Amino acid sequence: MADQQEALSRKLRGHYAHYGITGNVRALVRFRYEVERRWRKWLTRRSWATRMTWEKFDRLRERYPLPPYTAGAGTMLLMDCTAISMETTPASMRRWFAQ
Repeated sequence: MADQQEALSRKLRGHYAHYGITGNVRALVRFRYEVERRWRKWLTRRSWATRMTWEKFDRLRERYPLPPYTAGAGTMLLMDCTAISMETTPASMRRWFAQ
């Protein structure tokens, strides 16, 4: 699990570094959310006996967190991203991205 978290964290940081431009915050937060969804999907496929529920995955995220997007030096954000919380439920994330 730690190896997966480390690899995903490296890839996310690289993605943030490459695509972290002015006005791209929503897309970067969305990308992190989609990475987490895919990670949960693949963890669910590991076992036929049990499913990876969102509650179990939330506990796993607490132990193995992925890096959030933070604006780098010189990046001007065109929106307030303080309202974005990765601790929110998938349904509320879908509503936020539908705006």
